[in-house]
Amino acid sequence: MRICANLSRLPKAGPLKSVNFRRTTPGTPYPYISVTGSKGSLTSIDPTHAASSLSHQELRARCPRVHKSAFGLRAVPKATLYVPEPVWPNPPYKPAPPRGEGDRTVNMSFMKTISAKVHKSAVVRKKIATKLKLAVRLIVTRGAQAGKDAEGQSVIVLCEEDAGRKWIIDSAFAATC
Repeated sequence: MRICANLSRLPKAGPLKSVNFRRTTPGTPYPYISVTGSKGSLTSIDPTHAASSLSHQELRARCPRVHKSAFGLRAVPKATLYVPEPVWPNPPYKPAPPRGEGDRTVNMSFMKTISAKVHKSAVVRKKIATKLKLAVRLIVTRGAQAGKDAEGQSVIVLCEEDAGRKWIIDSAFAATC
């Protein structure tokens, strides 16, 4: 397995230093992630949101998604997430503090569900999920892109002008399936 040596010697971060993934999801996304999931008795976090009135299938069809052989990525509005039943943990954790334009940290809601079809070992699936989050973090904070070196090998190219808050939609939730 090749290790990307140039990632261990990165220069100091630009305007954005880090991405916070902790305590940023206000509800449960499970009906969106499961293929057979239904809303049942769950209520959405914001029933006044325009997408809250859509059926489960309509919302899944209208929300942006990418499916490749290795993973899938789906984005849904945070307002359409469901209030968990029962509320867990008891008492619930406080949500992450909102971040402003001047902060060097941004909040991003991101949930990982990786099927056993990818690999039977939970440890390997956890490492894959960690690498997905690291890739998202590099894209947002450093403008990481895939490129080719002189020998034609794939390398990571950092483009600072492509980094920033434009990758974050405050009202959206991302999930890998």
